[in-house]
Amino acid sequence: PLSLVPDVNLNSVFCLPNSECWAVGDPSSGELILRNSSGATWNRQTAIAGIPDVILHSVFCLTTSDCWAVGNVSGGEVIIHWNGSAWSRVGPSAAPDVNLNSIFCIVANDCWAAGASGTIIHWNGKSRSHSIETGGEICNDIYFFTATNGFVAGSNGQIRRWNGVAWSTIYTTGTQIWQEVQAISNGDGLV
Repeated sequence: PLSLVPDVNLNSVFCLPNSECWAVGDPSSGELILRNSSGATWNRQTAIAGIPDVILHSVFCLTTSDCWAVGNVSGGEVIIHWNGSAWSRVGPSAAPDVNLNSIFCIVANDCWAAGASGTIIHWNGKSRSHSIETGGEICNDIYFFTATNGFVAGSNGQIRRWNGVAWSTIYTTGTQIWQEVQAISNGDGLV
């Protein structure tokens, strides 16, 4: 165990092909962001002013200078961005009081976050907007194979698909809680 982060939950890890990895979680105080840029040693990142006591649920990186993480804090959702030298909060709030559980970016100006209340938020490189909010379900994971082929899975047995224009329910059982969704090809995915 890392002496820097005793007794914490790690919720997500993402590694780039060059061996740089990021992990996020929820310690007892202050947000938790770990970085491993050498392939050997993890280092805790400096706390981000303005978002103390943040629980981070998911991290996703496009490059070593373009990473995103989402989570929640009292008073609203949290979306933060790494620009290669520092993390900063992206705002203003598009979904106040919503826990965000997952983030996925297709390219730098096409990122999606999903969370509680069936909330799915889209980032177009300049601003965030609600893509959908169903109210009852909890979106646990979001994954895109292409810009016109994305999936979100969560509670109430719901699996939704993005076709480039709108989200639609493609599978529902009403009972399962889906935790993660991945696609290995355009026509082959797993939940």
